[in-house]
Amino acid sequence: MKYAHLVWAAIWRNRAESLLTLLALTVAFTLFGSMIALNAAYGTVIAAVRMDRLYVVCAFQCTGLPIGDREQIARISGVTAVGYMGALTGYHQERTARIRANMLDAGMREAWSELSLTPRDWDALLATPTGLFFSRKAAARWHVAKGDPFSIVVEPTIRADGATTWLFTVLGVFDDARESQTGQMADLVLGNYQYFNESRPPTDQSQGGFFRVAVAHGDQARPICRQIEAQFANSSTPLYCVSARDDAAQLISSDMNLRDMSLGVAAAGLFMILFLCGNGIAESVRERLPELGVLKTLGFDDRRITLLIFCEAAVPAVLGALIGTALAWIAGTEISKLSAEVVRGTPDPAVSLGVLGCSVLSALAVALVSTAVPLRRITRMDVAGIVAAK
Repeated sequence: MKYAHLVWAAIWRNRAESLLTLLALTVAFTLFGSMIALNAAYGTVIAAVRMDRLYVVCAFQCTGLPIGDREQIARISGVTAVGYMGALTGYHQERTARIRANMLDAGMREAWSELSLTPRDWDALLATPTGLFFSRKAAARWHVAKGDPFSIVVEPTIRADGATTWLFTVLGVFDDARESQTGQMADLVLGNYQYFNESRPPTDQSQGGFFRVAVAHGDQARPICRQIEAQFANSSTPLYCVSARDDAAQLISSDMNLRDMSLGVAAAGLFMILFLCGNGIAESVRERLPELGVLKTLGFDDRRITLLIFCEAAVPAVLGALIGTALAWIAGTEISKLSAEVVRGTPDPAVSLGVLGCSVLSALAVALVSTAVPLRRITRMDVAGIVAAK
């Protein structure tokens, strides 16, 4: 641009104000970029959860499903595997350090095949009664590694022998899946259901868990769920069935829709940016009316004046967007490191090139809107009167 020096002079004419405006824009775009990235992360988590996996639980409050219902569910057309999961809940070392170990039976090998456990890992889990596998986030949270001893303290009624401490050995650490970044699956600890079941009082055995069902195709998920619910509607324990993806979407939207909230915060940040830019450009134009009048006298038409004012608004806005998005990426990286221990249940913010592009386009749009009112004033100004007054 052949009159770039005019843009620079306009921006740098009040250095303190320009620097403060850039700082405010950077903070606003950091907020905007973080919220857009968080919203994208929730969308990625939901998309990563498989539609061809179902959760089957009690339709109403109960102590859990009897494992004997497995055979009826397995006979339904389209069902390829049925796994059973129980939950061992308690605390590790301190009462405030609550933990849930998901105790899996052999059926989970197929019903939850997307877990990043190798065949050898599955063999070890099913063959080792007191073995536990930790996801990477869970291992970071509990500070454990392969071979470490690990204890879970529970209520005396959980075990048949009345003991309150379950002693385990860490068999290994596996990679986290996208689907395990929210809710109860935010960090995974996996154990042996057979050992867990046989250690409980006889009246509690073979019940108290829920089913994870694999189906042949994702488009069969909802019809099969309806069939399962209808088949058990008149039983002593009516069932509720939902696909894993629908469950993830409902979980994210429960109580407080986190995806919508992140967009709302992003919109608030964008409004803040618009206010800052609009106010700054309006003030700059008011102070520079004589200068702009001289430029018109020298032959600058409305198109060139418009481009000049737009660039004056766009340069700090785009610069703030670039710096703010970079800071949002750094913040997202730190959140990912801390999420295992501090921000459980929140997916890792995904600050990608798409988020950067969204921030830059938003900055350009804000700059365009911010120049609309001042430009209207410029096109209607009395050039002769302003130049004479100067």
